[in-house]
Amino acid sequence: MFRIPAFCFVILFCVTASAQRTISGTVVDVSTGQPVAGASVFINNTSKGTVSDRNGLFQLADLPEGQQELIVSSVGYE
Repeated sequence: MFRIPAFCFVILFCVTASAQRTISGTVVDVSTGQPVAGASVFINNTSKGTVSDRNGLFQLADLPEGQQELIVSSVGYE
């Protein structure tokens, strides 16, 4: 269910000392390497989500423990 042939993203994982789970990364167009601004980034089946900034950067904090499905979508990409 994770279809993003037109763009990809880079994710950097970070776990803080206070045990808060955070994920951050950059959404980029795979064909041009340019950042994708305004892409929706969220954890499936939760209310945790955000939008990438004009540089394609995003950050999600206080994530549920365990394996999660990260969804990235943007208008104009399939």
